[in-house]
Amino acid sequence: MFGPATNQAYPGYGTAPLSAAPQPSSAAKWMTYLAWLHFAAMWGVIALIHGVSEGWWLGTMVVYLPRAPWVVPALILVPLSMCWGWKPTVINLAAGLLALGPVMNWQTGGFFRPAVDREAYRLTVVSCNVQSFRPKFDQVVQEMDRIDADVVLFQEAFEDHALLATVFDGWNVHRVDEYLVASKFPLKFIGTAFVPGFERVTAVRYEVETPMGPVAVFNVHQTSPRQSLTQLKPWSPLTGTGVETVEQLTTLRDVEAMRTRAFTSPEGMDQPVVIGGDFNMPNDSSLFRKHWGSFQDAYALSAVGYGYTSPCSANKLWPANTPWAQVDHILANQDWQVERCWIGTSAGSDHRLIAAQLRLPRRIAPGK
Repeated sequence: MFGPATNQAYPGYGTAPLSAAPQPSSAAKWMTYLAWLHFAAMWGVIALIHGVSEGWWLGTMVVYLPRAPWVVPALILVPLSMCWGWKPTVINLAAGLLALGPVMNWQTGGFFRPAVDREAYRLTVVSCNVQSFRPKFDQVVQEMDRIDADVVLFQEAFEDHALLATVFDGWNVHRVDEYLVASKFPLKFIGTAFVPGFERVTAVRYEVETPMGPVAVFNVHQTSPRQSLTQLKPWSPLTGTGVETVEQLTTLRDVEAMRTRAFTSPEGMDQPVVIGGDFNMPNDSSLFRKHWGSFQDAYALSAVGYGYTSPCSANKLWPANTPWAQVDHILANQDWQVERCWIGTSAGSDHRLIAAQLRLPRRIAPGK
């Protein structure tokens, strides 16, 4: 009479209703797909810069054009994706970090730089492309006064300037072609590197007699790719407009860098080496890594940041004193320890100056 209770008379009685897991809307799915596309695109840009680089005209374009615009998609997509869930938000954030980091060439050597011998001799070097001392060379001079440099390297010092006599009063100064080298120590001119193709002097060599012995100092100015990049148009990937010009100039710049690099390591030279100047290459360029990667890059080893030095002049698409390319460098061979490197802040030239403090341990000093 009293059998087991059933729910036949009252369907659903005594059982918990089963609810299906909420399904993401089609808009949320599309936002996630877009986020993954954004993430993949940033890795593609990284591959172009750090892998392909100047081996392909499109890589050359990405290497030398402003990189900050690659952050714009993240600025739009991150707040937008927050309306559709955590997953697309995290993916877009990760893509934004890729843009801010390896795409824009954020350098972190300052976090990991090894300890230097604080008792070792210190040499402070400053380099700047002064653009014929325009527009406001006095601003460059004011920065240099605060640095107290031992050796100064100028490129594009084609003309004279009234401030030079005051700035380098009592210094040893030598000028050849576009290059000016000033030193607090005795200075000996050794020679120049003239490279066919562009038919120009790309580097000069000096010997600076420091208290620790002679140091080989090179002042470098390589050719810019800018002239060929201006030939590219938005439709170049389809029509090939300007592509051949970029490829031809890249080949010439490759040869120029090879011969300039050879000039900085002549056979039989056994001295500490410092190289500074306007290389017209960022340090993540394949040409820079190929020809100059064996030297210590003072900024990459000791600083934190982007290190952008040029251009400082304004144009209709870019604000003034907001450089977006790291083309000026101070390099050193393995004799040196890099203590510090930093970029100037003034727009006295189209390039900001770069300065480095290098240590020469006594155990490897010449004749010791």
